[in-house]
Amino acid sequence: MGQPGTDRHDVDQPFDDTATTRLSLRRPTEADVAELFTMYSDPQVWRDDPLLRHTSAAQTRDRVQRWAES
Repeated sequence: MGQPGTDRHDVDQPFDDTATTRLSLRRPTEADVAELFTMYSDPQVWRDDPLLRHTSAAQTRDRVQRWAES
């Protein structure tokens, strides 16, 4: 890894799971849809950009499927 703040991920490349002793990053799956919908549908989370707020779990499921395909 490079200097802090200089590591960049090419968004066009697949993202591999990453883990440290304190953090685990992975691509969301279908099993995460309910929890993600809770966040994506919360008006407080999206108060600065309300058009991005999800109004149905189907929107969140579609997003997760797009992430899986990328």
